[in-house]
Amino acid sequence: MSIKIIINLSDIVSFDSVDQLIQIAKSQIALALEKSKYEIYGLRYGIETCPYLVERFSLSSIIEVNRYAENHQLSTSFVLPVIAETAWPACEPLLNYCIKQNIPIVANDFGVIEYVKREGGKLLLGRMFDKRLRDPRIGQEHFYNGLPEESGLFTDAYQEFLEREGIDVIECEALSLGLIDSVNKQNLRIHVPYNIISCGMICEYAGIGKDNQNKFHIGKCSFQCLRVSGIAHSPEMISPMIKHTNALYMPINKRTIDKAMELDNAIFIYTPLMFER
Repeated sequence: MSIKIIINLSDIVSFDSVDQLIQIAKSQIALALEKSKYEIYGLRYGIETCPYLVERFSLSSIIEVNRYAENHQLSTSFVLPVIAETAWPACEPLLNYCIKQNIPIVANDFGVIEYVKREGGKLLLGRMFDKRLRDPRIGQEHFYNGLPEESGLFTDAYQEFLEREGIDVIECEALSLGLIDSVNKQNLRIHVPYNIISCGMICEYAGIGKDNQNKFHIGKCSFQCLRVSGIAHSPEMISPMIKHTNALYMPINKRTIDKAMELDNAIFIYTPLMFER
């Protein structure tokens, strides 16, 4: 049985060629999965980590990715982050186009869920709803084995919410080993090979040169984050954290990924490491 892979192109706000992005991603996937049998199942694109980047994402990018997907018989999904009110004017036309084209929306925000439902669009639940401890300082023995044994997605409250909203596909981070056997019946899309540690609407790039009082007030975004990527490391951490846009990523323990891939009905969302994002 082959593993189904969705290539994650989120937070890439401009590109010369979709085909070039896909080839870079495929080369990284081939190295990561080694001898595993897999197939490229779909493309996931849009903005995931910062609402201020949405205004840099054009409708023409959606059209180009969709054209590539149609030509190669791939599924597509369009992702949006937690949305600030000031970013909504840039989000709405993109959402409306995707809904009209019957493209599933990956929602990380309750407001987006309500809007897509009202307009009759297809919904997937994004990984920002996967509530769990993410701080690597909680201890190696927990963090590097897939984070704590509980994810909010598998609580009764979340299951009731998903049923009420009619959402049957959910995204999550790579599951901890203790959860694998209990979720085989879920329609999961699991992110590999990185977990998101943090992201949001507070931006340290916007604070450069500002007084402490308004240190993290973004105002009009100048998109400095698109020109910088970095790595943070300390002796207490086995793996470095990767900084890109306003998000921090942590590589996932390979043993956890291998165990997660034993799920017979999950689809995996692979994020290639592209500092040009």
